[in-house]
Amino acid sequence: MPDVPSAEELSALPRGELAVLLAEAYRVIADLTAQAGQLTAQVDQLTLLSGRTQERVEELERGKRRPGKQPGEPGTTMSLVDDPDERFQFPPAACCGRELAGEPVAAQRRHQVTDIAPAPARCR
Repeated sequence: MPDVPSAEELSALPRGELAVLLAEAYRVIADLTAQAGQLTAQVDQLTLLSGRTQERVEELERGKRRPGKQPGEPGTTMSLVDDPDERFQFPPAACCGRELAGEPVAAQRRHQVTDIAPAPARCR
């Protein structure tokens, strides 16, 4: 950044040089003003986007809008089958260095995997 001349130095300059310096200063000011306007517009856009994101988060937190199906539509939860085709049991063999074969069962978990049938031949 060039040194800024003092008032005494500027008053000692001939009018022609002073006019050139003044014109250059006005051009620099105009360029900086334009850049400041562009940066302000970018900040405003980011603030607007950030505000929309924040509003969405607040709506979800307040329960106004919840993710998922549209309000009023029936839910569709797939039920577990009472009589599955196959059953697998995976009892733990050992834990912490102890055999668990003779120990009573403390808890069970039921898990179901549903395979989707392949598409008909005419759709492939």
